[in-house]
Amino acid sequence: MKRIALLLAAVGLGSGCVVDTCDTGSLSVDWSFSSVNGATGLACSDIRLSSPIVDVDVFLDGSPVATFVNCYDYGVTIFDVSSGSHEVTVEGYDASGYIVTRDWFTTSVASCGDTFDVAMPGEVKSQRMCNSTRSEAPRVNHAALATATSFFSRDMSR
Repeated sequence: MKRIALLLAAVGLGSGCVVDTCDTGSLSVDWSFSSVNGATGLACSDIRLSSPIVDVDVFLDGSPVATFVNCYDYGVTIFDVSSGSHEVTVEGYDASGYIVTRDWFTTSVASCGDTFDVAMPGEVKSQRMCNSTRSEAPRVNHAALATATSFFSRDMSR
């Protein structure tokens, strides 16, 4: 009789409901670059880029989430991202603080897990015609940027 009671107690303890209460996940973004001439999968200092990429900024829904990331890290993970759809912007900067490359895409972050995406920021076509600061850069109209022909600069005073 004791065995049956122990068996029933063990079964009862193991049958509880588990409720998933996780509503955030992480987002990992890796990068390589593409040149204005169409070469893809380029490294940070590839000679086919107009300028070597020194560091990278990553924005989530227009807000900076990783700034001055060493380009040679080739990726970043952002934690505690709400699950659902998000716009990601990845910008590569040269040593003078000018944006050399930019990519943006929409991703869907899974709850309770890691979502992985690859960005391939492409070069813009001409150099240093516009002087928007770093804080202004992610607010650029992306549709207009697709046809833009200038580099952007960022505030390096920090």
